[in-house]
Amino acid sequence: NEMEDCGAVYRKGGKPVDPFELMHASGGNLVRVRIWNDATWTRYSDLADVARTIRRARAAGMQVLLDFHYSDDWADGDKQIVPAAWANLDAPQQAEALYHYTRGILAQLDAQGLMPEMVQVGNETNPELMGGTKAAKINWERNALLLNAGIRAVRDVLGPSVSLRLDANGAWTHGRALEVLEATASCRVAAVEQPLPRGPAEDLARLRRATSVPLMADESLVTLADADALIAA
Repeated sequence: NEMEDCGAVYRKGGKPVDPFELMHASGGNLVRVRIWNDATWTRYSDLADVARTIRRARAAGMQVLLDFHYSDDWADGDKQIVPAAWANLDAPQQAEALYHYTRGILAQLDAQGLMPEMVQVGNETNPELMGGTKAAKINWERNALLLNAGIRAVRDVLGPSVSLRLDANGAWTHGRALEVLEATASCRVAAVEQPLPRGPAEDLARLRRATSVPLMADESLVTLADADALIAA
């Protein structure tokens, strides 16, 4: 949306095309759209912009994954910035705010017939959610409280049968991955995205043999050679 509003034109064969229709025609079937809490520095990635994106994706025949950043700006593998409105709350209060915010956004989208097919609770949460940095030690009690609040909100809206996927963003070792998968066994995890850093295909293959949870390569697969190696492994 922002690129087009700034004058960008997407073309195929030299002719202007709708980017969502182009994506679908090229084999795309899912649009991932982020949402920020209160990004006062931009008019994009708020609820209105998300609704616009979902409408365009659906019109082009694609599904949607809604990515909650739980931040007023980019949350990523280097830093997780707590929303300004929640900065002075303690951990239980932040968890309660996160729960009601998540449930409220989904309810508003549902009222417009725009409920996403998938929901992502946090974005690249290698650091601690809502305040952590890459170098800082994670308070796992607080982190679990916040993440569980988001998961609970999604399941309260969509029902207990909704599937849960984890994105480690390449942050785990083999041993850590097995620890997490054992600890979350009761959560019915449907898949884990990029559990290990990009490396030899045999690393993922060894982990796959050690767990029944399906693994997704994500950024472990960058080149055609990576794809061949993963298939062979």
